[in-house]
Amino acid sequence: MGYQFTKEIQELYREGEYTPWGLRLRRLESSNIKQPKAIIDAMEKEIAAEREQKALILKAEGEHKVAELNAESEKLLIEKTAEATGKVIRNLKNLMPDISDEKIVEF
Repeated sequence: MGYQFTKEIQELYREGEYTPWGLRLRRLESSNIKQPKAIIDAMEKEIAAEREQKALILKAEGEHKVAELNAESEKLLIEKTAEATGKVIRNLKNLMPDISDEKIVEF
């Protein structure tokens, strides 16, 4: 903040030039400017709120990713189960060609 303030002042009044009030800026220096406690507290609260917001966003993104992976896994499990069931039915039909579909379902 101090650097930006210094830069803005320097842009307004070039070194060695006179101001509208007849003053000449010879040197500009800022050192150890202390902010009031209320401002420091407000800044700390803002930083804490930003951190909390980022943490909540990361948590929500993580939960969303977990839900996506669970849904993907469930879909894959259903597909593989259907594949295996179809294979078993085909094998049963090959082993026992005279068996009806109703009997296979009961089996």
